[in-house]
Amino acid sequence: MNSIKRLPYGVSDFEDLRRKGCYYTDKTHFIPRMEEAGRAALPTCGCLFLIRPRRFGKSVFLSMLAAYYDQARQDRFDQLFDGLWIKEHPTAERGQYQVMHLDFSQATVGMDGTLQQRFDRYCAIQHDAFADTYATTYGPGFFENVRAFGTNSS
Repeated sequence: MNSIKRLPYGVSDFEDLRRKGCYYTDKTHFIPRMEEAGRAALPTCGCLFLIRPRRFGKSVFLSMLAAYYDQARQDRFDQLFDGLWIKEHPTAERGQYQVMHLDFSQATVGMDGTLQQRFDRYCAIQHDAFADTYATTYGPGFFENVRAFGTNSS
């Protein structure tokens, strides 16, 4: 029996897209090129600038990069990237970074208050989630210290 894949309309999370078995255009072959371009750009500007038209997959692409480079998701690499080009051609930088992925389109979902308040709240939530995810890397008290810093700086 053929299973019909869903179109990922409105899905911007790579993990969610893969878990639900949605159509996905594999762009993982760009990862080694981006790493090379990033190393070449370092002496001048130190950044890559990605620009595409609306609804062109930028958010899914950035979410895919976050999943690829994140230390906390190394154990799910095979599951997330099964059938994609990068699974057979991983780079040395795979799973080497602590990633804080910010998706500002989510900054206002289910939140009340001014735009500034919603933005601050979203950033605080992401900040705390990052600290919680990597707390074991830094030892006892790390999460509490980071959370206290965030509370004192607002």
